[in-house]
Amino acid sequence: MTHTDLNLSGRVAIVTGASRRQGIGAAFCRMFARHGADVFFTPWQPYDRNQPFGDDPDGPDACLKDLEAASVRAASHGWTRPAHDMMQASHRPVRVDRLS
Repeated sequence: MTHTDLNLSGRVAIVTGASRRQGIGAAFCRMFARHGADVFFTPWQPYDRNQPFGDDPDGPDACLKDLEAASVRAASHGWTRPAHDMMQASHRPVRVDRLS
């Protein structure tokens, strides 16, 4: 199978760290959408603000619009809590049924 015949219809891709339009997280979101996957992504802009490349304030909204233009379901949730709280939350059982 090559990347051109990858069919992800009916699947959900979860991408962490999609805050900037030029970032690798947003690129993965677009790639999954091109192959038919619905996409849930989490931007974390407080991290980007402290990096040399800086943040992209409109990045998450632009990424969401790109995904919706690809005719897939898309949603995001931004983290605003400290990393320690996020790590604890990531160890809780979660079931993802669908994006709506």
